[in-house]
Amino acid sequence: MDLSEVIDVYFNESNELLRDMESILLRMEKETPDPDSLNALFRAVHTIKGNSGMFGFEETVKFTHIIENLLDDLREFKIPFQKQLTEILLSAKDHLEYLIHAEPKSEITKERLESGKTILNSIYPYLKKRTSSEKHISEEKPETDKPEQPAPGNDTIPYFLISFRPNKNVFGHGLDPISFLAYLKKLGEIKFIKTITSELPTIENYNPEDSFLGFEISFQSDSSLEKIQKVFEFIESDSFLHILPPGATVEDLSYLAGQLPEEEIFLGNVWKEMGILNNKTLVSYLNRLIPPSNNESQPKMELETLISQKKIQTQGTVLKVDSQRVDLLINRVGELVVSAANLNQLVSNTDDSNLQESSFLVSRLLNEVREISLKLRMIQIGDIFQKYQRNVRDLGRELKKEINLHIIGKETELDRNIVDKLGDPLVHIIRNACDHGLETPEERIGQGKPIAGNIWLNAYHDTGSVVIEIKDDGKGIQSDIVWKKALEKKLVSGNKPENNEEIYKLLFLPGFSTASSITNVSGRGVGLDVVQKGIEALRGTIHVQSSPNKGSVFTIRLPLTLAIIEGFLVSVGTSLYIIPMEMVLECLDFTEENPDTKNNYFPLRGTLIPYIKMRDIFSQNTDYEKKKENIVIVRMGENKAGLVVEQLYGEFQTVIKPMGSVFHSVKGVSGSSILADGKVALILDLPSLFERTIHLEKIKTLNETRML
Repeated sequence: MDLSEVIDVYFNESNELLRDMESILLRMEKETPDPDSLNALFRAVHTIKGNSGMFGFEETVKFTHIIENLLDDLREFKIPFQKQLTEILLSAKDHLEYLIHAEPKSEITKERLESGKTILNSIYPYLKKRTSSEKHISEEKPETDKPEQPAPGNDTIPYFLISFRPNKNVFGHGLDPISFLAYLKKLGEIKFIKTITSELPTIENYNPEDSFLGFEISFQSDSSLEKIQKVFEFIESDSFLHILPPGATVEDLSYLAGQLPEEEIFLGNVWKEMGILNNKTLVSYLNRLIPPSNNESQPKMELETLISQKKIQTQGTVLKVDSQRVDLLINRVGELVVSAANLNQLVSNTDDSNLQESSFLVSRLLNEVREISLKLRMIQIGDIFQKYQRNVRDLGRELKKEINLHIIGKETELDRNIVDKLGDPLVHIIRNACDHGLETPEERIGQGKPIAGNIWLNAYHDTGSVVIEIKDDGKGIQSDIVWKKALEKKLVSGNKPENNEEIYKLLFLPGFSTASSITNVSGRGVGLDVVQKGIEALRGTIHVQSSPNKGSVFTIRLPLTLAIIEGFLVSVGTSLYIIPMEMVLECLDFTEENPDTKNNYFPLRGTLIPYIKMRDIFSQNTDYEKKKENIVIVRMGENKAGLVVEQLYGEFQTVIKPMGSVFHSVKGVSGSSILADGKVALILDLPSLFERTIHLEKIKTLNETRML
């Protein structure tokens, strides 16, 4: 059986739990944790322990067991919370993250095992501070073949509970589930067995070669848990198997119910019938299925009320889908949208009103499906922002600086494919802000600033794009130093430009750095050029502003999605181009006979805006003197500009196709699209297009100067 998909789910769920743990622990450094935070930490570790146990990842289980004991004591107030515990738990979280990803691949090193033991040794003294009358659950007990039986009246299960769900194709592998149950009887007594028939199909769909039955077994035995697990050793990979030992709690049952395919209410009734739960523990079990109320004075609900509320809550569930399937769906929907647009054009030329109405309805429904499918891939950017809290904390300690990270706009949504590739560029910018941007505490005090430096991460939507700002209140970028370094490296020549923004662009050149010394954090000049390449690969732009002693702002502008865009189709000669629709403001007639149209500036209601001619940029050989021209006014951030084209085709929905590697160095083009008639249109990257134009103008001016 291929367990790769199941292991991927294990990784994803564990990563989410670890991220939540880190968030809570970082808050605990600044304020005393409340009971909800401690409970959330305990649940995260408990869930990771349970998931790891299901796969037999023993090192992870042993490590989480001690962490679980510590968190259990903290939430039960058996030991007081101390600030140094946060540092220990953060180290434990890091080690746990390593174990989760290394143990499934059998890649755990002896050095990391020793590191884990060091962390546990720092925890043991806190566990020993409990009162002597309490049992030290952290102490390792020798294994015995006879499990400790729970005392009568405890809210625990009295026997082993075996949840056994053979896979549908188990017979095809030559395995008979009943034979394993027969062998189980040799180790003890089956007190109760409940056959689960919820997967049993109708007679029309029944295949006698498939297995559809599951089993819940109450089993009494003096054997150890390991011996009982070995009974199912040969069938375990072809089934879902989970065994709870005597003494397991209602919380363990609640967790198990979440792993089984049946409804939690149904399982509670089954376990009640089997004697695993009694009236009291059944109510406790159902209470755990209802989220805690903010009103602590609310009375306990009756059994019927609990069941009815749980039924209502289970009507809406979260479905986890492989991201590749979502990508495939979006690509296919995009192709459908383009085909529908072409169909509409053909239908509009007919006189059949019914056909036109049907075509319009199909297009409208397809647009709705497109919007829904795109939202499937949109995630809140706060998830990627949150992990930088830990990065900034650790960098501050390494650099001996006090740094506060402020996150704004967590709810802003962005395409998951962009978020996945955005991590490295943001890390580089944040590390530079911590190292180069923010002063030391002594320097800040000398300048009258607060001792703690600040970094702001802000995200918001703007005209169909997502804007991410990384701002600090440090010393800013010293343009004189940047220009001097560039002269030393012979990257520039001549006089310093008056516009500092031109100087700041030098920071993105490969190998460029203003650091006087190389540190573990930065100074090698391999950061910002990687940032720019990463942002450009996402069809985005990056812009820098800075003020001496006030700080710097790095502004990243990205498209909302990499899959489908609303475009404005234009042409020059026989070539077709698509302009992102969110940047288009208006279209006007263009004529060079207009006396105000000179020096590449176009008059627009009392103002002059720069423009470029597409035929000049892409060297189109057209008889343009005989053709009518139009100018498309576009907006890039706060600036306006014009594109002179020949033909306007209007709004067009397009699926973005990546350019081949041979075209990666071409500025001004971010992708391509195949139109419904088979023609290829290039998607324009306006910021880099205008940047390319400015660069070409500078070269032209320099050549003319040399000729003189």
